[in-house]
Amino acid sequence: MHIFSGFILSLMLVCFATAEAGNGATFTMLDRAAARAAELDPLSRYAFTLERRSRNNGAEAVTIRARFDPRWPKGEQWRLVDQDKEDASEETLIELKALRKSEENDEALVYDKLNEMLVDVELTQETSETATFIAPLNDDELPPDVLEVEVTLNKIEGYVSRIAVRSVREFKPVVIAKVKSLSQIQTYAAPVGDGPALLQSSENAASGKAMFKKFDQHSYSVYSDIERIDPAEIVESGEEQPL
Repeated sequence: MHIFSGFILSLMLVCFATAEAGNGATFTMLDRAAARAAELDPLSRYAFTLERRSRNNGAEAVTIRARFDPRWPKGEQWRLVDQDKEDASEETLIELKALRKSEENDEALVYDKLNEMLVDVELTQETSETATFIAPLNDDELPPDVLEVEVTLNKIEGYVSRIAVRSVREFKPVVIAKVKSLSQIQTYAAPVGDGPALLQSSENAASGKAMFKKFDQHSYSVYSDIERIDPAEIVESGEEQPL
């Protein structure tokens, strides 16, 4: 899954590993955790509440609390929680508009394609409760060898509980921009019943220079009140509605 703004990556991750001597059981457990996510119903959709606090270039932090529901009309699937648009600040309305224009939705809640993106996974640390893996992470739209991913496996409950992506050196995603540092740390709640592990929190940070101006961005998001939606309840609607 998934969630850097602007030119920064939107990542959806799942892990793949080949058993190594001495650690075969741990790698097998990781494989099973990835397989379980991949085998879940791909048509499942979710409604959820997002609370995000973000700060750009040292300005005052902006907090938004909004709910996403795929059953709502296109263009209105993100709505403010606990306040009307008429009472919201200009900064909050800008954040709401950005959510509605972005591709951020319920797809990011589930890590369902990890084994397509990770290779050369190495086990770096293990206890009786957790195991930590690390691997290079490449993307066709970025220079090679600029990102790595760290994955934490909860051995007790058999699921990936944490995924951390970070840059290992400065890089230029486009000619007019240079990223000095980049990181995304996502935590996941344990699966309930036959459901998947779902995104619980995401912390994103990026700094660098774009269009000859420095940028320093940081956000922390919490996902709650997640509701599994029957795809049959979703009716495709017409045109997007203005903010």
